[in-house]
Amino acid sequence: MTQNNKFIASELDFSLKTFGIIHVGNGEKRSPGEFTTKLVKQSNTSALKIYVPDIENIAKAMKTEQQLKQFYDLLKNSYSQRNIPQQLQELMIRYSSYSMSVLSHVNKVNTEYLEHVKVSNKIYIPGSTIKGAILTALYNHVLDRLAFDFYEIDSFVIKLINNTHIKKKDLYLKELDRLVFLWLKFGEKAVDYFSIRHDKNNKDYATYSYSKFNRWLRITDTNLIPIKNNLYLFSLTRFPSNIPNFAECIPFGKKFNLKIAAQQDLRFDLKDLLKIVNDHYWQVFKREEEWFTEKRNKLSFNKKYSLILDNVKMFYNKGPTKDEILLRIGFGSGLYSVSLLPFVEKYAKEKNMPYLVKNYVKNWKLTRGNTTEEKTKWLVNVKVRGKPVPSYYSLGWVSLSLK
Repeated sequence: MTQNNKFIASELDFSLKTFGIIHVGNGEKRSPGEFTTKLVKQSNTSALKIYVPDIENIAKAMKTEQQLKQFYDLLKNSYSQRNIPQQLQELMIRYSSYSMSVLSHVNKVNTEYLEHVKVSNKIYIPGSTIKGAILTALYNHVLDRLAFDFYEIDSFVIKLINNTHIKKKDLYLKELDRLVFLWLKFGEKAVDYFSIRHDKNNKDYATYSYSKFNRWLRITDTNLIPIKNNLYLFSLTRFPSNIPNFAECIPFGKKFNLKIAAQQDLRFDLKDLLKIVNDHYWQVFKREEEWFTEKRNKLSFNKKYSLILDNVKMFYNKGPTKDEILLRIGFGSGLYSVSLLPFVEKYAKEKNMPYLVKNYVKNWKLTRGNTTEEKTKWLVNVKVRGKPVPSYYSLGWVSLSLK
C-alpha cells in the first residue's frame, strides 16, 4: 500500500486466524471432467482426494502429435460426458496442478464445485472481503445511531428495505458507504451532508464526493499460503440445487497476515472502529450460539466441528482485548451476520412494522427465514443422509489480532 494520501495513517499489522470454514470464491466453477478423484489410504481409513490437472504440462508431456491429438480427444469427451477414462485419469493425477482432500459424508464428487481465490496455486483472503465485513458492521451501527432520530435517514431506510430493483441495490450500498464515512467524519452533522447530492458551491461536500468517500479504509490482501493441507473440499448441501454442493474452503486454525490503515482525521482511530465491529459480531455470535447450545446435545455433531465453535467461545471467554476482533467473512453473504438484518429487526420492532423484516429478506435475497431464530434453527438442523452437517454454522468466522 502506498502512502500517496496524506490523510491515511500508517499501516498497522494484523494477523487473521480462521475459527470456522472459509470460502471466498473467485467466481469460477470446476465441473466433472475438469478434475478427477481417487480414494487414498490414510492409516486405517481411506480419504477421497480431488486432483486438478495442469493441462499445459500434460500436453507438453505428449511425445508425438498423435499422442497429443488422442489426449485432447479424451479431454473433450470427458468434459461433455463427465466421465474420465482410466488413461486420462492417470495423467490428471500424475500432472496435477494441485490436490486436496474432500471433507464430507460422500465417497464421490460427481458435481461441479466452487473455487476459492488463489494465485499461482496459492490461496489468500482478499482485503476487499475483510473490508466488506467491517463495513457491514458499521452500516448496522450507523443506521442504529441515526435512523430513529432523523427523518432523512428514516426515509432512506424505508426505501432501502422495500427496494425491488436490482439495479438500484448498488446505489443504496454506495449511499450506505457515504453515510458511514460522513458519520465517522462529522457525527450527527453527517445527516446534513448526506442530504446534499450536487452542490458545487458547498466546498465541504465536494471533498466527500463519491470518488473519495470510500477511500478512508485500506486493507491489503493477506499473504499467500500453499494449498497443501490448507485447502479442502467441503459439502455445502444446504444451498438450493442451482448452487454447487461443494466449495473449496480453508479449514479452521489457519493463520494469515495483512495490513490495515484508516484515514487520520476521523472522529475514531482504527482501534476504536474495530471495537465497534467486534461488538457487532459478538452480538451476532451470541444470538446464534443460543440455538447451537440447545441443539448440540441432541445432535451427534462431529467433535472436530464442535471444536470450531469452542475455539470461538474460548476467544470470547478469555476477554478479547481492544486489539483483536471477531469477523464473519466470505461465502454466506446472505447470513444474518453479514447483512443489515440485525438493524432491520430492531428497526421494525421499534416502528411496530414487523412486515419490514420479511420485505428486507425477500427483496435482498437473504438466507431462508424471516428472523434470526428461524435462520439459525435451519442452519443447525441441516442433515446430509441423516447425519447433521454443522459446517454452515461455523462458516466464515475469523479473528483479527493486532501484531
